[in-house]
Amino acid sequence: MFTTTALLTALATVATVSAHFTLDYPPTRGFDDDKEPEFCGGFTDPSSPRNVVPLTGNVPIHLDSHHASAAVALLISTNEDPQNFDDFSSTLAKSWFQMPQGETCFNVDFSTLGMNFVNGSQVTIQVQYNGGDGNLFQCSDLVLVDGAQVPSNETCTTDDSLASNATVTATPTAATAAVTGTATATEDHDHSDHTHSSTAAAASSAAASSSPSNGAVASIQPVALGLGSLAAVLLGVAL
Repeated sequence: MFTTTALLTALATVATVSAHFTLDYPPTRGFDDDKEPEFCGGFTDPSSPRNVVPLTGNVPIHLDSHHASAAVALLISTNEDPQNFDDFSSTLAKSWFQMPQGETCFNVDFSTLGMNFVNGSQVTIQVQYNGGDGNLFQCSDLVLVDGAQVPSNETCTTDDSLASNATVTATPTAATAAVTGTATATEDHDHSDHTHSSTAAAASSAAASSSPSNGAVASIQPVALGLGSLAAVLLGVAL
C-alpha cells in the first residue's frame, strides 16, 4: 500500500531522473541538467586553463547517454570565445551517428579536418545530442598541442561512431545540421550518482543565450510518461 510520503518520494525521484547526457572527456565547461537545451549547456565562459589535447592523432570523446538511443554530432569553433551557434563551423568535427544508452567513445583527429590548425590553436567543441526530447548541448574548450598525450585511461580503442547502425544523415546549415534519425528514446536511467567535472566553471559561468531556432531537428519520438499521468497511476494504486 502506497502512503502519501511514498507517493511524493516517487514523484520527486521521477522529476530528478530527467534524461540527458554527459560529456566526460575532454572535461565539459560545466554541467546543469536543466540548462542542457541551451548553447553550450548553459555555460558561456570558456574554461581556463583549456584542456590540452594532441594536435595530430586521435582525441577521444567520451559521452554517457541516459536515453535508450540518441543522435549525436560534434561541432567545432575556432573562435576563442564563442557566444552563439554562428561562431561554430558549418563543418562537423564528427558527423551524425546513433549512440545507445550508456558510455560511448569516438575519436577525432583535428589535423584531418582541413582547418589549418597549428601548435597552440584554441578551439571549442560542442556536442549536439538528441535523444528524442529536443537538442541538448555540452562544450569543452581545448588547446591543440603538438606531441601532447591523451591519458591512458581515456583512450578510445573502439570508435563507436564507426559501428553505428542507425540511419542518421546530416546536411550542414550554419553551425548545425538537419538530421533524420530512426531511434526511439526512453527515459530510464538514474543519474543521481553520476559525477561531473568543471565545478569551478559551473560556479563562474553566466547564464547561456537561448537555444537555436534552426538547430538540428531529429525525427526521433520520445517515449515518456508525464508526471501528471504518473501521479494519477500512483494515486490509483494508493487508493
